[in-house]
Amino acid sequence: MRLWKMLGMAGGASALCYCAKQHNYLHIWGNGMYDPRPGHPEDLLNFSNFSPKLVSYFKSEKSPNLKSVSFGPGVTTALDEKGDVYIWPEPVLNACKLPNVDDKHREVKLLHSRGNFTDLKWTKKVLFALNKKGEVWQWRFDLDENPKVRKVPSLKNITKIATGEDHFVALNKEGQVFTMGDDTFGQCGQEEFARQLDSPYLEIRYPNPLQVKKIPKKVTDIACGKYHTVAVLEDGQIMGWGRNNKNQLGDIEIRMGRAPAPVSYEPNFLRAPENVSIKKVAAGEYFSIFVGTDGESTELYGCGLNSRGQLALGYLTHSSNTIKIQNLSNFVVSDEKGMKPVEVKQVECGKEHCLALLDVGAVYSWGGNEHGEQGNKKRLIQDRPKLLKRYANKQVLSVHCGQNNSAVIWTK
Repeated sequence: MRLWKMLGMAGGASALCYCAKQHNYLHIWGNGMYDPRPGHPEDLLNFSNFSPKLVSYFKSEKSPNLKSVSFGPGVTTALDEKGDVYIWPEPVLNACKLPNVDDKHREVKLLHSRGNFTDLKWTKKVLFALNKKGEVWQWRFDLDENPKVRKVPSLKNITKIATGEDHFVALNKEGQVFTMGDDTFGQCGQEEFARQLDSPYLEIRYPNPLQVKKIPKKVTDIACGKYHTVAVLEDGQIMGWGRNNKNQLGDIEIRMGRAPAPVSYEPNFLRAPENVSIKKVAAGEYFSIFVGTDGESTELYGCGLNSRGQLALGYLTHSSNTIKIQNLSNFVVSDEKGMKPVEVKQVECGKEHCLALLDVGAVYSWGGNEHGEQGNKKRLIQDRPKLLKRYANKQVLSVHCGQNNSAVIWTK
């Protein structure tokens, strides 16, 4: 067991009790650019939007108290504690530095009130929302610039939603999975219809939710990459379907010769590590992250593309197996009762980067950094998890990733 040495740097963050009188703050960074102007040497270190910026619209004690953020195509949406939805466009970047507080670039508007929504997820042009009743609603921005919210009537008792680039996945209380949208690479997990395992692929789309039937047990968690879907079963096993061209589904059991198949049109078991029960899952564009336990402590695993350090392994070799992420596994801390395992409370993935929140309040970041995803005014990739020290003395409530964006909601 490894002793986690950064606890002192997290400063009192282990006390994560939430008080209703406390106000939440929002930091956003990423989706930036590095664009020095010719003949202007002062621009050589001009990184626009490469560091966390406080969105002051939500800064006042009287302003909405946010609890989650979801990044869409050119916009950002957020939920407050009442379940109201806010939306604003991403800042238009140029060769000039943005100020630390850049509300003049963020025209925040109330998209919907009194919705009692609990989660938001985007495909490339549709915003989905889950409410406290387990209902799913959507805004079809692909049909109208100012769409009205409408209910997806066939989905009931939903507990979690997830989205890829153009497909949607829902999990209900009974552990059943429903999907709709693009299924060109099998990301909806429906019938195979004798489709071939290599290109050209047949374009198929499901306009309404359908149950994914070939899952033998109840599902407890779901996540989506760009073209793939992963699910955790109640017994700790993992299943996945969709595109596997970068081994984002690992060494799935369907094979072409000696290599894993580049697509899986139906759910198949992933080769999970022995003696580990997977509890949570997250996914980026072409990789997957799994949070599990060996019965004593938390362990993280990953598979797929690793060219930008997406798997946090300390090197850039891709992995077709679910390989252990040593730098985020088996952490322990000492308390009055002795040694206590550190749990990973949340993992979020963007296109090529990830954020992790530990139950002691520490936030780690790793992966791609071309657009400032790491928030450190650099473009160097981070192939190992790095502690974000700026949140050491804050109570971090949640972390969020977009394609090339990052966000943290915190309170003092």
